[in-house]
Amino acid sequence: MKHLLSENLGLFSMANTMNFSYKINEDSSFMDNHLTLFYFFGKILGKALFDRIPLNICLNVSVFKALVGEVHEGDY
Repeated sequence: MKHLLSENLGLFSMANTMNFSYKINEDSSFMDNHLTLFYFFGKILGKALFDRIPLNICLNVSVFKALVGEVHEGDY
């Protein structure tokens, strides 16, 4: 998870909030395999939630909305 969230990879970036959280990097679409990596990230996150494995990551509210299907245009 640390590697997938690192800013060197480019999938996620730090959100402009008072809290320490990650948001989807707008420039990640320029990577060749960004969709595959986001899919992989989702699989790992889903497996950890299913197995009740705590992950020490803070995702932005817009990412949580995307996970539960409440994303509307302009939320990112």
